[in-house]
Amino acid sequence: MKRYALVLGLILIVFTCCGSSCSVKRKQPFIIEQRQSISSTDSVGPGVKVISFEGATCVIFPASFGREMFENATDFKEMDFFMPDSTLISKISKEFLSKYCELLSNSKGGSAFGRLACFNLQKNYAYYDRQYLGYVTKKGTRIIRVQFVDFRQDPQNLIKMFRYHWINGVHGWYYSNVWNLFYDVNKNAIADDDDI
Repeated sequence: MKRYALVLGLILIVFTCCGSSCSVKRKQPFIIEQRQSISSTDSVGPGVKVISFEGATCVIFPASFGREMFENATDFKEMDFFMPDSTLISKISKEFLSKYCELLSNSKGGSAFGRLACFNLQKNYAYYDRQYLGYVTKKGTRIIRVQFVDFRQDPQNLIKMFRYHWINGVHGWYYSNVWNLFYDVNKNAIADDDDI
């Protein structure tokens, strides 16, 4: 009888502890509100072009999207926006790997870092869907901002919004799965900022 009472007592303790502590020990869900945002405009839908290139979805946003998205940003107040054409996007996509590897090998850290980064990019390039936005800087340089997004791990199902919203944020999922490069149309060159 003592064994039965002991076993029953242990079972009750386990259920009681699990009921109160399991919710504390469970992995917290991914919360997009922690320093992440989705920039969007209301009228972007009709002008968006979506093309496929080597398995990746490429979303090209119209000039109106850029104007609305950056209407309150002081750095973009005087800039003009344009919609890159799909021929130029295809050209950029074809040349991207070699130009990016060249950029990495010429940067600080040199060849070892560059070779590793190029290898990783070549291995995963098809997994990066892309967003494109064109603008003209104050110096008259035509820039295409290319945003690469890896949706293989997408806890908030952001892929549903990818064709209509510019995915934007810092830290967490964004830091690991989204990166930007800038393509100078005039120089046919890429850089990691728009001061090419």
